[in-house]
Amino acid sequence: MVAAAIHVGMLPSDRIPSYIEIASVPYYDRTDSKFIGIPLFMGMDLQENRVYAMGMKNGEAMIERIMYQYLSSYGIAKSELIFADAFSTLSVITKLGGFISRRLQLVSLGRPLTIWGIMKNYGKLVKLVDDTKNKVLT
Repeated sequence: MVAAAIHVGMLPSDRIPSYIEIASVPYYDRTDSKFIGIPLFMGMDLQENRVYAMGMKNGEAMIERIMYQYLSSYGIAKSELIFADAFSTLSVITKLGGFISRRLQLVSLGRPLTIWGIMKNYGKLVKLVDDTKNKVLT
């Protein structure tokens, strides 16, 4: 959610956002596990590309294949899609916080950990977004 929010300009790319800014991102630490694999529209980027966020849990490769196959049935070519793995940029603290918040339902304990971890690794998320935008432009 955070990488997609950076991509569409909801979060800054030139500074680390505040706790409140991160917590205010749509769907952030609010989506149920039943939404894993469902693309959530985050907005349009400056080039008018639609940007989605999607939780993939541990099924990245399988979900990507399913999405490519499904969208190709609607005439959308694989070359028109870019999947960016934001999960790999997250720290252990962020992942632990997510587990505590979502799986154990201890949001008041887990959410601050996720946000603290994101703030510490925010530069990695900005780089991922920049790399993704560069793929779109080429």
